[in-house]
Amino acid sequence: MSEPIWTKLGMVYKVNNNHPNLLTHASNPLADFLGGDVYRIYYSGRDCNNRSSISYVDYDIVKNKIINDYKQPIVTPKENTFYAAGITIGNMWEESGNKYIGFMGWQQPAGEHWRGDIGKVNLGTRDVSLVLGVNPEDKISLSYPHVIKDENIYKMWYG
Repeated sequence: MSEPIWTKLGMVYKVNNNHPNLLTHASNPLADFLGGDVYRIYYSGRDCNNRSSISYVDYDIVKNKIINDYKQPIVTPKENTFYAAGITIGNMWEESGNKYIGFMGWQQPAGEHWRGDIGKVNLGTRDVSLVLGVNPEDKISLSYPHVIKDENIYKMWYG
């Protein structure tokens, strides 16, 4: 069996946006196959206070071209939540007919070190919910979830 041939493309997208939540960065890219040659690539962009939000671009892998730059966040930090200081993407999974992105929700308590909890966003409704917060087993911080379905059980790895 021969190995697939990969061609390194370099940078395929650079944030070019005036939206206040998406001024810089396109970090933690996450590709979702839409059909044909097109993938939706979700990313975490940042505002002037370095808080990250989620947005996306649609990318044609054959034409090597962005065909849609959404230029709006689909989820932004929300005060007094587990993601008040930002949202950094983990992975994507399907559950009960819905697609979810797992993420690290950042907090920066005044005078304290930052910390993270794990959340998920429903891509259809854009509702956000906490999946796992710090607890007696994980006392300091949680990060970057990876969820898979193994038969009838969902399993999660995280930092």
